[in-house]
Amino acid sequence: MNYDDSYEESKGIYWSYESMTSSEILSSYAFAAWNLINLIFIGFILYKLIKYLKKKKINKTKSNDQASFDPTNKNIRNLLER
Repeated sequence: MNYDDSYEESKGIYWSYESMTSSEILSSYAFAAWNLINLIFIGFILYKLIKYLKKKKINKTKSNDQASFDPTNKNIRNLLER
């Protein structure tokens, strides 16, 4: 937070690397890297969630298909006995 207090227009445009000290530049790179890590992590979580939901949907569909063709199912057994 020192940057806002010690910024001088003569050193360059606000938030440009020319107007920052080496520790401020390092902090801005670290902040950008942290944001990138967070985006990758959020993407990974979304990937896992979508993969889980697709798997759950496929398993649910398979169980519905098995139930409809299962000869032990009461509805189908009643139809076959008629």
